[in-house]
Amino acid sequence: MTALANAAPRTRARPDRVPTDAARPRLEVLDRSDDRRRRRRLVLLAGGGAAVLITLLAVLYLQIVMLQRQRQLDSLARERTEVVRDYQDLRRSVAELESPEAVVSRATNELGMVPAPEVVYLEPAPAATPTEPVDRSLGQLPPDETVPADGTVPADEAVTPEATDAGVGG
Repeated sequence: MTALANAAPRTRARPDRVPTDAARPRLEVLDRSDDRRRRRRLVLLAGGGAAVLITLLAVLYLQIVMLQRQRQLDSLARERTEVVRDYQDLRRSVAELESPEAVVSRATNELGMVPAPEVVYLEPAPAATPTEPVDRSLGQLPPDETVPADGTVPADEAVTPEATDAGVGG
């Protein structure tokens, strides 16, 4: 370290001769503001072009998707029209099969039925009106109808198998 301290101070060497403008090369700053502006303009132009291109591609993609969906809608509309037409044809054929003429035709031709020779209308006899008002409350018997205490039914009111076959009896 002492060697460094004892060393003589260095002096800057100056050339004896100063070059003139003609002999001295012209120095230029490499990063000038014009170059920066040019580079910035180029980057902005390239970025803007890329943004426009991306936007156009996105619009194209959306148009393609919309076209596909529209084709699907058109296909569904055609299918719906066909189904409605089939439904109307089926309703028409059901109405034709249910018509009286079709029923009579099927009954006579397919089932071998014959029309009746004459039509007889039955008229019910006029209803008889009761002379005494009937007043029956739930769970009460009229005074003339009594049930024996042992719960047996009198012989004249007993239901026999012959009476049930004939439709008579309780």
